[in-house]
Amino acid sequence: MSRLILPLLCFIAAAAAAADAPPAAPPAPAAAPKPRVTYSAEQLVGLMDDAELTFYYDTFDYVMEKVKPNETFPWKTYASNGEITPAGPFAGKGTVCRSFREVVNVKNQHGAVYEGTGCKRVGADGWCKLRKNDVLSCALEPPRSLVDRTARDAGDTVKSVTNKASSWWPF
Repeated sequence: MSRLILPLLCFIAAAAAAADAPPAAPPAPAAAPKPRVTYSAEQLVGLMDDAELTFYYDTFDYVMEKVKPNETFPWKTYASNGEITPAGPFAGKGTVCRSFREVVNVKNQHGAVYEGTGCKRVGADGWCKLRKNDVLSCALEPPRSLVDRTARDAGDTVKSVTNKASSWWPF
């Protein structure tokens, strides 16, 4: 019987000590979650480096040219990702255009859904992008992809150097 009394006395003593102890502090409130900030696709595309930008424009051109209407095409690079969903083609200012929806995420910055229109460039490769309610005239503009800009700038530099050299070259 003494074997039963000793554990019982220890239990009673522990309960009495707990009753005399000050109450435990209430748990700290959970920190409010940070609001998710979203950016426009245009803002996020501006954060891409040259390689990502080239890949993004090439992907956009591919989607607008090849992907079926209402089929979502996901893409991913080492620091960005997104998806583009084109609608069916329609005629606009003498070229083919398509509406699209896209989401772009760059370097852990989340993009909002962006809706716009893309038109195939006249006499050039690629597609241009318009905001949803813009006039469908970007197809008449020169390409703005990084590779095209670099090639055009290099061509202008060669012409400039050639013209300068011909003015002093004796032959």
